[in-house]
Parts: sequence; C-alpha cells; structure tokens
Amino acid sequence: MRFEFVNDLGEQFTLEYVHLEVIQAGQEEITLTNDEQPVPIKVRFIVCPNSPSWTTYLTFQSTPDMNVHQILMQFEMMRCLSRPYTGRFTNLEMGFSGTIHAAQPPLTFDASHQHALEVIRALDALQVKIGKLVFIPERELTAEEVQKTEELRCIFLTGKLERAWDGFTVTVASTPEALEDLKQWLDSAEKILTKPIHFEEVITLFGQEYPLGKTNPIYLEGKLANEQEVREMLATQEECQIKLKFVPNGDSTFVKEYVDWLPDAERTA
Repeated sequence: MRFEFVNDLGEQFTLEYVHLEVIQAGQEEITLTNDEQPVPIKVRFIVCPNSPSWTTYLTFQSTPDMNVHQILMQFEMMRCLSRPYTGRFTNLEMGFSGTIHAAQPPLTFDASHQHALEVIRALDALQVKIGKLVFIPERELTAEEVQKTEELRCIFLTGKLERAWDGFTVTVASTPEALEDLKQWLDSAEKILTKPIHFEEVITLFGQEYPLGKTNPIYLEGKLANEQEVREMLATQEECQIKLKFVPNGDSTFVKEYVDWLPDAERTA
C-alpha cells in the first residue's frame, strides 16, 4: 500500500510500500497491520466490507539501529499530521485506491520538534552526501555533540558558518635573504599580512568522522603583534628562525562557506 497525506497548509507526506497483513477478520470489520514489517512507522488499517469506508491509525515505534533517514520520516510525518489533513491510500498490487478517515487526533508538533526536525534534516543531508549511514546514539548527547549538530544545522540551512579567530603565527626561515626581506617589511608603513586558508573540513560526530567537503577560500587579515620582539631578535645579527605573531586587524569574525552545502544559486554564482 501507499499512503498519501495532505494537511490544510498544503504540506504533504507519503508512506511507501506498506506491507499489510490481516490480523483480525470478521463479517463487519477487517483489521490489517504492518507490525511484522521492520520499519519505524506502524499502520493499523481497518476495512468495513459492508460500507465503502476505511479507517487508519498511525503510530511510531523505535526500532533498533534506526538511521537518521528513518528518524526523519517520523518527524516529517508528525509535522504533516499535526494539522487537520486528508489521506488517500493506493493498493500497489491491484491499483485500486480510496480516501481514508483518520480516527486519531492530530499529532503534537511544537517549536522544539521543529528545531529537532531541522537537525535531523541536516544529518540526513550529511548521510546522503557522503553515502554513509549516520546513527544517533540512544543516550543523552554530550555538550560537544549538541554544539556540533547545531553547527551542522546552520550549515544545512545556509551553507555557511560564522567563526572567530584570535591569531596565527608565521615562521621566517633563518636565511640571510629571508631575514633581509623581513627587515624591509618591518620598515614598511603597515605591518599587515593577509593569509589565505584553503581546506576540506571533517566533522567528528557520535564517534565517527564525516567529511563536510571543501570550503571557499578564506582570507584573514592580521597585524603584527610582536614587532619589538622581532626587531630585538634581528638586532642580534644571528641567523635564527623568527616567529611573527599576528592578531586580527579589526573584526575577528569570518564566514566559512561550504561549497557542497551552499544553495544552488550561490554555488554557481
């Protein structure tokens, strides 16, 4: 069977390939369920042979080792059925269909569920992009895991993540030519350096590593913070490695753009 639902906001949900078996049959009513089907959404379908009416009950059942896509189906269904809705079923073997009556009241779906739905959608997108199953542990998440899933939610919604940096270090080689270039640079008007960063990021979540893909180049503009120390080291006339310490030149925040997660319009711009 296939079950299709549409609520009064136009939100839709489709439950495919529901394998129903008769568990109780009488002259006035026949009850079918998919209790033996290893899926997290359970359906109880009641048919009245003497009248053209069908009634369905829908329940959620946690099954072992549910991946994030299976959890997402539950949340999407909860959202759709949290408002008045109409339903339709289709028998995939025989082709006949009909309208169903839902005997249960609308499901509960509030703001906390909406936030959780966005997190699950982000985890599902990660699973699809990398082709590797993602499982949420059956325990309370750690503070770090909550932070990581929240970051992934932001990446899923916008393709971007705002970060802050406090500094970086550049080491100058101990060759006469390099040291001479450093002296000339110190005598320039501004001690500013723009450092490009290119990388592919990997997120560690639930004890597993998942690649997030490439980011667009980031350019951090820093100003020299240890000029006096560097001049003193140069004054010794010794050949040695000198570390230049840079701090943000102005705003310390920057935005990372994840190429594979950006909206299509921004990705192709």
